[in-house]
Amino acid sequence: MKYRLLTATTMMLAGTQSFAQDLTWAGELEIGVDAVISSDASENELTDVYGVLELGAELAIGDGVSLFGVLIGESVEDPTDDRAFEDIGFYLEELGVSFDIGQNTNVAVGKTAPVFGRTWDDGAGFYSDILAGDYEQTEQIGAFIETELAPGGVLSFGV
Repeated sequence: MKYRLLTATTMMLAGTQSFAQDLTWAGELEIGVDAVISSDASENELTDVYGVLELGAELAIGDGVSLFGVLIGESVEDPTDDRAFEDIGFYLEELGVSFDIGQNTNVAVGKTAPVFGRTWDDGAGFYSDILAGDYEQTEQIGAFIETELAPGGVLSFGV
């Protein structure tokens, strides 16, 4: 029998700033605690205090053309013992160039995080992203087109 204690200390801090209409950035910091307090296998009883930092920026370089990137900092290995903010690594989740073609259409080329599916964001419960993480593409290299069909409706294609 395994009992899991999830402390509700997950904290989200987010911000967005724009500089001279050319550079826009956004950041998010999540801090949480995940603990297994009782398990038949004592090696599974551990506490993980973690943080996830996400920084994104977009730089307009011309009429409808911009460079974008997203940097992630998080624990890159699963915990094997009690830990607090350990095994942290940084990686680029997105890096590329974006072109506006028309009022409601955008083309992005590079390493991006395409939007295919909504369970990752809209699933119920703290661990709802575990199942969605098995099928959702979180990043890939290629070209992507998004066009707004109606307010709140977007059609996306990716190669």
